[in-house]
Amino acid sequence: MFGPCRLDRKQHLIIHPPLEDWVKRQASPDERERIFAYHHLKEKTYVIGWWVHKGQGLFVDLFNLGNSLANFSRSDAQSIQCTLRGNNTSDRLKQNIGMRLESQASQEQDECEAMSERLERNPMVNY
Repeated sequence: MFGPCRLDRKQHLIIHPPLEDWVKRQASPDERERIFAYHHLKEKTYVIGWWVHKGQGLFVDLFNLGNSLANFSRSDAQSIQCTLRGNNTSDRLKQNIGMRLESQASQEQDECEAMSERLERNPMVNY
């Protein structure tokens, strides 16, 4: 799973196809409001997304349908059902995102420490 994306109206057009309603019915009641569909304008694909933090416009892709909503097949339906009916989608997504954010923070801290060490060795050099 990739990290969350931020909604960008230049790239993401939120749509409401009938498929979105079907996907929402497959989810638990408390997760239905997190599910939405969008058209990726740059990639020209249709995607089922899941709001990580709607107020900040953060989401992850649950399912990429490719360049047409008509690509949705029975195996796609089974895959979505399996994902949404698995061991609490919200908790798994939050856990994966949390691990990614911790990794990013750790990497940034390492980079800052390395820069501090370089500056201590040679304070006259601009990096």
